Amino acid sequence: MNFWHQKMMYRQKNSGFLLIELLISITIISLVVSFGILTVGHFHKALVRADVEKLYATCRYLQQCAIVTNQKQILTFDTIRNSYHYHNHEERLSPYTIFGIKNSTIKGPPSAPTNSINNPITFIGKRITFSPTGILQPGTIYVTDKNKQYQYALTVPVSQLSFLRKYHYSGSWNYIS
Repeated sequence: MNFWHQKMMYRQKNSGFLLIELLISITIISLVVSFGILTVGHFHKALVRADVEKLYATCRYLQQCAIVTNQKQILTFDTIRNSYHYHNHEERLSPYTIFGIKNSTIKGPPSAPTNSINNPITFIGKRITFSPTGILQPGTIYVTDKNKQYQYALTVPVSQLSFLRKYHYSGSWNYIS
């Protein structure tokens, strides 16, 4: 056999191997891309949750400040800038998080979801007043991501004792401890 004939025989025997290599490569690339997409989704959910936790901590801080200093404290919300203000300080939500509602079918408030939600902040005047007695005015803050996939709420229910509650929406409102 001459050299060219041997080379052609070699290529014919190994041409199937190249197809298998190509299929394996495509499969690996597909897996890497899908894991990347899943990771980004979890990252966005974590950002929204972190903003809710930070807002919750700010509310608890202002409630304690009102009690300790015996002066009322005020937390004001700006839904246009996705920020809130207290003590001449501004906190902005992360760029991926907004004050808002995931979709119009969600009912609120989370403790008794019977009404359509028309406003992402139901506190009167878009502000929470923390009194020196520890009493908070009732209302709810709704937070979602810009793609409106995740929904959270921070509420102060109508009751004799004032306390903050965190909720996550996944078909129904679930209390977060």
